[in-house]
Amino acid sequence: MTGLLKFGAERQTSELVRLLSQKHEVHVVGFVPRGGSMEKKGWQTNPEIVEYQMGYVNYLVHAHAALARKLKQLDPDVCIQRSAGDLTGFVGTYCRLGNCRFVYHSASNWDVNPQIALWLSASPITLIYYSLGLVLADVIVAQTHDIANLFAKKFMGKKPVGIVPQVYDARPISPVRRKTKFALWIARLIWYKRPDVFLKLARASPECEFVMAGSGPLQGYVEEHAKSIPNLRFLGQVNHITAEELCGKAQLFVNTSMIEGFPNTLLECAARETPYVTLEYDPDEVICKNQIGLHSRSFNKLKEDVEHLMTDDSLRSELGMNGRKYVLEKHSPGQTVEAYERVLSKLAIKHQTRITIRGGQVS
Repeated sequence: MTGLLKFGAERQTSELVRLLSQKHEVHVVGFVPRGGSMEKKGWQTNPEIVEYQMGYVNYLVHAHAALARKLKQLDPDVCIQRSAGDLTGFVGTYCRLGNCRFVYHSASNWDVNPQIALWLSASPITLIYYSLGLVLADVIVAQTHDIANLFAKKFMGKKPVGIVPQVYDARPISPVRRKTKFALWIARLIWYKRPDVFLKLARASPECEFVMAGSGPLQGYVEEHAKSIPNLRFLGQVNHITAEELCGKAQLFVNTSMIEGFPNTLLECAARETPYVTLEYDPDEVICKNQIGLHSRSFNKLKEDVEHLMTDDSLRSELGMNGRKYVLEKHSPGQTVEAYERVLSKLAIKHQTRITIRGGQVS
């Protein structure tokens, strides 16, 4: 899997590696451009680096060959790869030729659409190889029933799809009892996370305080606009420890994203009894069904929900306690391991021991 643990899918995969390595021999392979680097801190298993040449022709020849050599050396029973892109096709092709089982672990609700790969690369080869990888996958792992149903429909029920819940161990966490009066937004500053909506929300609710953190392509845009909003504090990029501390201190968290799998921030906030307000995306409607936050569905309702929740101490407390109970019951490490073991048990594998975790490219 990719090595920089600042993104949600990567942090989840590092935790998955930790859990699976308790029962299996697990190798992590980092796929990086020549001269690039991969942060190894935070991984249970020290990543093994595969470098590839940049450039259209060189990429196809050298990247595929370099990855195949590494996987042949490791001789895994199962390759688990995450994140849409041409790497999905590379790993799927190797697995088919090398008598190795291939698990594609979906990272978001848009992974079912192969055209998402074109947002990662301007080359049509990305679309072709990602589509190929999905076809070659022995099983697809989804994080929610909604995403699983989309993949099942796409392959007309002929492709096995397993559901593995996101893992978050809430047991050692002590919720902050005296919350600070601000609404929090943390995400990558990229178009589909829609940071502009949170800026608009802060500007439209001058009586409330807002805190925003993240980095990415839109950081300059956010920094510039945040200067003109007196009730908004923009922190820029923060490390994971600081992000979790903010999730614990905030009165509530706001999610404006269009593309999600199962948001890590939802689990991090719920474990700390911080209610979650989402504009559009509610995975399997767990926010509404378990009463751990509010699902607004429109900007005007989002503004109303945030302003109301920040002034209603009783409702915040109720939603917060519901959230912690939900995470403890539905996202424990034991449940995630059992779910993945069910997926692996259905695969006819060679050695019954070796698993290779692969992911997207690090640039």
